[in-house]
Order: sequence, then structure tokens, then C-alpha cells
Amino acid sequence: MDGGGVAGGGGNAMEVDKKEEIASESSEEQVVNPWEVSAKDGGKIDYDKLIDQFGCQRLDESLIDRVERLTSRQPHVFLRRGVFFAHRQNVHRFTESCFTVATYRKTYSQTIHPIPDKSLWREMSEGDPDVGRAGLDVVINPPKSLRPAGRPRKRRARAEDRGRVKRVVHCSRCNQTGHFRTTCAAPI
Repeated sequence: MDGGGVAGGGGNAMEVDKKEEIASESSEEQVVNPWEVSAKDGGKIDYDKLIDQFGCQRLDESLIDRVERLTSRQPHVFLRRGVFFAHRQNVHRFTESCFTVATYRKTYSQTIHPIPDKSLWREMSEGDPDVGRAGLDVVINPPKSLRPAGRPRKRRARAEDRGRVKRVVHCSRCNQTGHFRTTCAAPI
């Protein structure tokens, strides 16, 4: 019995080696990566092997016809062959819930009432109930801006390793260093 078991075990090892050889030969027959699917030496691609290898699905003819009608042109060669490659990732993981159709429908599911005529508007006042009755308008000004008027000065990022020696400049108007007369901000 031990002899039969050893011989049988040797036979199984030979079968495993043959399967590995066949698998390595079949992987060399086709180049498959995200950018390219091609057969070795310009031969035909075995789509059944691709389906088994990547766990994708075959498409039925009705879906391919729908794609052609919607796009008004022939589908991609993989679609025409009935092969669909799935990335096996849930695309909803990469998007926020606010971009879903369900959220859109929920947002607009309530009735939107029209705005009444201006004569029916209630006057708004900030703590003073007499402001609306006295006929005074509430003026809301834009926020104060700290930016000066006009075009902003250009501030170039200069390379420090240029090897230039910086000159000290003097203003002829205020006699300070660091700027010219044309860029002097001192009052006249």
C-alpha cells in the first residue's frame, strides 16, 4: 500500500507540474494589463480565459443593442464580444452622499411654495419693531475690504541661487533704502 501511495503521490506531483506549465504558457499567450489586452504574436484573444481569469461577466445582446442605440455608434470591441470587466470596487465609496439621485429626490420631494406679492411681505428689523412701521429702509452695505484699489503689484519669486549681488537702492524723495522714487509711498 505504501508503494501504491508513493507512486500515486508522484503522479499527482507530475500533474501539478503540468498544470503549472500550462498556466505559465497560457499567461504568456496573452498580455493583459489595464492599458492593453493583446494576444501573443498578433493571434486571437481568448475571451473565455479572460472571463475566468478576472471574474468578469458576459453581456447579452439586448444590452449591447441598447448601448448602440443610446450612443448612435458601435460599442467598443470588448462590448461587442460580450465581455465586461468589473473592477470589483463599489463606486459609491468614492462619492459623497449629496451627489446621489436619492438625495436629489429627497431634497425636492417637499412642495416649494411661491413667494407672495411684495405687499404681503413682513418687514424685518434688527430688534427694533418700529423700523418697519416708520418706513425706514434697512440698508445692508457690503463688507469693508482691506485691499487697496487698483492693480496689485507683481511679486515675482526670484531664485536665490542666481549668483547676483543685490544692490542697495536709495529713494531720492525720502532718502530711505529699499525702494526707488517711483515706488515711494511716503507723503509728498
